[in-house]
Amino acid sequence: MSTSYLDNYLNQIGRFALLTAAEEIELSKAIREGEGEEATRAEIKLVEANLRLAVSVAKRWQHTHLNMEELISAGNEGLQIAAKKYDYRKGTRFSTYATQWIEQSIRMAANHAHTVRVPIRRSYQLHKVLTAPSYNEDAPRQDMQQIARETNLKVTDICYVLRNRVTEVSLDSPACDGSDESLGGVIPEEHCLRQELMQSEDLALVRKALAECLDERQQFVLKQRFGFDGPKATLKAIGDQIGLTHERVRKIEQNALASLRLKLKETFQSALDLEAA
Repeated sequence: MSTSYLDNYLNQIGRFALLTAAEEIELSKAIREGEGEEATRAEIKLVEANLRLAVSVAKRWQHTHLNMEELISAGNEGLQIAAKKYDYRKGTRFSTYATQWIEQSIRMAANHAHTVRVPIRRSYQLHKVLTAPSYNEDAPRQDMQQIARETNLKVTDICYVLRNRVTEVSLDSPACDGSDESLGGVIPEEHCLRQELMQSEDLALVRKALAECLDERQQFVLKQRFGFDGPKATLKAIGDQIGLTHERVRKIEQNALASLRLKLKETFQSALDLEAA
């Protein structure tokens, strides 16, 4: 998204008035209880009034490989989900609730982009190190003790992530010089699909998060889909086992992944805090 295009977009969404708490409740009631055009209009108004929130959250993710247009697009998808699911009866302002869905949607877009990645926990650590005030990319040596104080990480972890730092590589890039075949074409598809949740360093935390935030059916679907306990299963195969259509299994998978990613965000941050203690 070019600067002029972004400025124009910000000018356009800036015309939508912010909502009061009472207006949010009114719109939420219309979305939950209304029908047809009434519910649709209420949902559109709630989303439009919070488009600036999606931009604000997207700006926090500019350290990823996604450009601003992709970040905003993903954030808007999360915003739309939040508008459908928001329950004013829980006493939370919509902006607070929507921020979680916006961040989750952006995180999902970043994690599922066509790249090769390092383990999630190490990615968190590396990002903290690279954004530390005293970190100098061009310096022959880093002040590890100072970085440790700034990031609340152990010196051993800082050394590890810097020593094993890798550059993200597009799977659409050539497999070798002069080759017409992409890197993605020579890496098994199953490995790419399972990589995010199956990193050896993260697997124990993922299993713990599964048990804590998902019901038994959701756990079963994800374990089958990602091959936690054996070969990866198709949606149809899972559906046949539990008596559901493959589309219903897909929805269970999507909802379970949404809950799991929120839980993992908390879990990985807690793990970093424990390591720093």
